[in-house]
Amino acid sequence: QEVTGMQFSAVFDNSEDNPVNPDPNATVFWGDQTWEEMAMTIVTVAVPLNKSRPLIQAKVVQHWSPDDLEAASDYAARYMKRLDTNDDGVVTRGELPKSVPARAFWRMSGNDGTLTVEDVERQYLQRRSGR
Repeated sequence: QEVTGMQFSAVFDNSEDNPVNPDPNATVFWGDQTWEEMAMTIVTVAVPLNKSRPLIQAKVVQHWSPDDLEAASDYAARYMKRLDTNDDGVVTRGELPKSVPARAFWRMSGNDGTLTVEDVERQYLQRRSGR
């Protein structure tokens, strides 16, 4: 069945009858998340793959100036020199500082677990284009 919408309702109950209200006399505001939560919802949506039809991959052709390409190449060379600790031409997750989230590395690496000069250049150019 196709999902066409979602709805969530929360009732603002600052009364003594609300068992999760820590202090009925305190003023509680709607807005940014705080330690005073009365309601919070997180929704995760997963769309099943339709394996009966082939995947369609669109390629975006981007025309870069020679200056952009040179800047990407320079950046990638410096990046790899700093992080490729065993000088094998690729950066693995184990070579990165712990401050780099695993998801960011996986996305940058083209999902193969290694980061190449080409991956770094691609990421640099995508950031320059605002995508």
